[in-house]
Amino acid sequence: MTNMTPVSTTPASKPKPRPRPQVMKLTEAAAQGLGIGRQLLKEADHRARVGGASRIELTSGSQRTEAHAFYRACGYKDSSVRFVKQLGE
Repeated sequence: MTNMTPVSTTPASKPKPRPRPQVMKLTEAAAQGLGIGRQLLKEADHRARVGGASRIELTSGSQRTEAHAFYRACGYKDSSVRFVKQLGE
């Protein structure tokens, strides 16, 4: 007699996606250049790594070219273009 192992017919469950925390911090114009924004991004990076995140996504308005240069200087890369359509009045 052979030794048989039962096989489940239930499909393997997919791992649940990790929550995507959203953090928004604004730095006042008077405080720009003091390193506060860089410290905030560094802390967000640390918390994301500790929390098991594999990447950080950042969204910024297309008109904020100075902010985009700052994000690039902090290691962020351009990755997509976002399109938005307002519905209603």
